Amino acid sequence: MMLGLSIEERVEAHLTEKAELLARLTAVPAKPAPAVESYSEACIEIAAAIKHAIRDCGKSREQMVDAINAYFG
Repeated sequence: MMLGLSIEERVEAHLTEKAELLARLTAVPAKPAPAVESYSEACIEIAAAIKHAIRDCGKSREQMVDAINAYFG
């Protein structure tokens, strides 16, 4: 958690993270995604994408749970 940081450091960390997220969202994929065959296949693809995103962020499970709980408060 960011409780030990000053307000300026917390704001800067938030802005940096926001800029990184926006850069990822606006990045154009190299090729279009193939059509999804079924609802269950789409769910599996979404779950896999979330799992990859969590791994890429470099946080532990506990840190992710803390971040999710802090977000939904």
